[in-house]
Amino acid sequence: MRRRWPRLALILALLIALAIGLWLAATQPAPVARPLPAARLELARQQGRQLAQQLLSAPALLHGGAAAVPIEIAAGAPIGGYFGWRTRRASAPGRIEVVAIALAAGERRLVLAGLETVTITPRLRAQISAAGSDLGAPLLPLASHTHSGPGGLGESWLESLFLGASDRRLVQQLAEATVAAARAAIADLQPVQLLDGSAQAAELVVNRSAPGQPIDATVDVVALLGGQGLLGRLVAFGAHPTLVGVRDRIDGDYPARLRSALAGRGDSAPTLFSTAATGSVSGVRPTGQDAAQAMGKRLAAIVDGELALTARENALPLACARVELAMPEPRFPLSTTRVLRRWLSRRLAPPAIGVDVVRIGPVLMLAVPGELSAEVTPTLRQQYARAGLHLVIVSHNGQYAGYFMPAERYLQPGPEAALEIYGPDTADLFVGLLQGIQVGLQIASAEK
Repeated sequence: MRRRWPRLALILALLIALAIGLWLAATQPAPVARPLPAARLELARQQGRQLAQQLLSAPALLHGGAAAVPIEIAAGAPIGGYFGWRTRRASAPGRIEVVAIALAAGERRLVLAGLETVTITPRLRAQISAAGSDLGAPLLPLASHTHSGPGGLGESWLESLFLGASDRRLVQQLAEATVAAARAAIADLQPVQLLDGSAQAAELVVNRSAPGQPIDATVDVVALLGGQGLLGRLVAFGAHPTLVGVRDRIDGDYPARLRSALAGRGDSAPTLFSTAATGSVSGVRPTGQDAAQAMGKRLAAIVDGELALTARENALPLACARVELAMPEPRFPLSTTRVLRRWLSRRLAPPAIGVDVVRIGPVLMLAVPGELSAEVTPTLRQQYARAGLHLVIVSHNGQYAGYFMPAERYLQPGPEAALEIYGPDTADLFVGLLQGIQVGLQIASAEK
C-alpha cells in the first residue's frame, strides 16, 4: 500500500499539470477594455445608412389586426432561462400565449409575433418561417424573455445549458401556434389608426451592473385603433422577467401578469409584450409583495391609464429590413480575467449577427438578437425624438448573441460578464447602426 502512494501522487500531479496545460492552451487573458475602433464604428454607421434606404416606402392607408392563441405545455417539458447542467422540467402542465399583430399598408405586409419564451433561437425562427411560408407576409418573432418559459429551443450543447435539452416537438408546437396567431391577425385586418407613446417607470427598475447609475426605464406602447376600439398593442419594457420564485413550472412572469391586469381593468385587446434593452436592468422586488404581480399591475396602470398616446396619420409608410451586422472577433468569456482563444471562440459565435428593423410611420423598431445595454439607449431615444421619430428597442429576435455593453462594464462582476461574447464596447456597434439609420432617413426626407 505504501508503494502505491507515490504512484498515485505522481498520477495526480500529472493530471493537474495536464488540466493546467489544457486550460492555458484553450484560454488567454481577457482583452483590455478599450473603445470600439473608429473603423468598425464607421462600418456600422454605413450599414445603418444602407439599411435606411430599405425602410423608405410611400405612405398608404394603414390596416391592422391582432390575435392571441393559447399554448398548452405538457408536464415534463423543458424550461429555459437559467444555466444548468441538468434540464429543468415542468412539474405540472402550463399555459402560455402567443400574440400576433398584423400590419398592412398598400402592398406591404408584416406580422409581429410575441412568445413567452426566454429567447427566439435560429431553430425556432426557421421552424416558424417554414410553417408560415404561405402567409404572404414576413413574420418577425419576438420573446418576452421570461426565464420560466418553455425551453428545448436550441440544437447545440451550449444552447442546452441555458434552454434545456432539445425538444423538437415543443419547437414545432410553438411554431404552429405562432403561425395560427399570425393567420388570425391577418384575417382581422381592417383600417386602423396608429397610436404610440412612452412613459418612464424608474421606480420599477434598478441598474444591477452599476447600482445608482442611470438606466433606461422607458415603457413603450404602439397601439392600433380600429372602428370598434382598440384592436391590439405592443408593449416594450426593459426589466428582466425573473421575478417569479418557482423554477419548476411554466410561467410567463410579469408580462403575463400585465395582460391579466389589463383584462381585470376591462381591456381585452391582445397585448404583445417584448423585452426592451435589458442589459444591466433588473426589476425591483417590493418587500412583502408578489414581485411579478406588483410589476404587472403597475405596468397595466401605466399602459392603460397614465401613458398619453399620440394619434398618427391614417396613411403611413410601412417597411421592414434585415442586416447582418459585422461583429468584432468573438472572445467567449470563461471568467472575469480569461476568455477562450480565438480559434475556439469562432466555433461558438458567428462573425455577423442578424438585426431586424421595422418602420411604421414615425415608429422605428430595432430588434436586437441579444441584450443591449440600457445605459446607452436613453441618449439614442433623445436623438430620434429630436428627429420626430419614436425609437423602440425589442430583443431576442431569432439568435442569442449575448450582452452588448459599454467598455467600462466589460467583464465586471455581475450577470452580464459571462455572456459578453464579442468583447468590450459592443454597445457602440448598435449606437453606430442607429445613428446611420437616422442620418439615412433624414437625408431621404430632405431630398423629398
